[in-house]
Amino acid sequence: MSLMIDNPNYSDIKIICGDAVSFNACSAILAARSETFSQILCNYDVINIKNRELHFRMISGEIMRFILEFIYTGKLNGETERYESDVEEEDDEEEYDFLNVDNVFELYIAADYFQMVKLQEIIVDYLKKVCKHEGENIAPELLTSAVKHMRHILDDDTTIPSSPSLSKHTDNEMKTLLLDTVSRISLDKIKFGRLSLNALEYLLKYTYPRRKYLNILEYLVLRYALLLSARSVSKDAFISLENRLPISNNIKRERPRILDRNDTLATFSSVRNSISDIVTPLLEYIAFRKIDGNILKDLIEPLGIIKKRYHVGSLSIPRNRI
Repeated sequence: MSLMIDNPNYSDIKIICGDAVSFNACSAILAARSETFSQILCNYDVINIKNRELHFRMISGEIMRFILEFIYTGKLNGETERYESDVEEEDDEEEYDFLNVDNVFELYIAADYFQMVKLQEIIVDYLKKVCKHEGENIAPELLTSAVKHMRHILDDDTTIPSSPSLSKHTDNEMKTLLLDTVSRISLDKIKFGRLSLNALEYLLKYTYPRRKYLNILEYLVLRYALLLSARSVSKDAFISLENRLPISNNIKRERPRILDRNDTLATFSSVRNSISDIVTPLLEYIAFRKIDGNILKDLIEPLGIIKKRYHVGSLSIPRNRI
């Protein structure tokens, strides 16, 4: 079957991708292996009758090749030539070494669109192995990419109306896998730039119920959210804020030095509102009651970033606008 992929001798239709890459295909095979293709091919309004073309503007040639290979062969190897070799002797990591942070979720979305649940399950199995062996090295990037390409699986309502019912379990499994893996990594070990703001928001929202009761340094969570927000504004804003937010939860040694740096507040004032707008959605998932009141009063409140009022014991942050 692999010899039939993109073979004009066994094709009666042409698939055109968003990047202008095209493939010859057999409509009978497509319709038999994918309910989506079956529905499309029965709807002649979407086909260029003269040229027998199907256009998929949101799918790249790279991803479509994976889709066609799976439709024709029931396997996913990335290279059609390898189907004739003894692939059973290859281990699973080598079998899927063509999948990466950049394309794995695009392929998952395409598999979802074409109602190929088995392919979605293969992708989730691949992610399980990657997270198990290289979680700390790649999980933040995977979560960032997942949020970028498929935010719907991370929303509260994980039921996707456009998806077949069998794929809902796979969607939820992927969501739990990615969020659980990243949540096991301390934020101070995730360099800025590896986790996007949107990914951080999903992570904080997911872990918030547990963080309220676990022995986690919540100040470090707030610090990460503030610095990541500042980084999205400018490099200078990030540096200025970093100088005022020590990484240690024991602030006693650092506080006098920081309180003397009033000059940074003047420099910081020009970007304060921008940072505040960006970080405000994240603050809903910060357990302020777990942060020492003196830290909030001496280090966080003077920044003037937190506009909404949060009550921490007898202390209310902010006490006044700066």
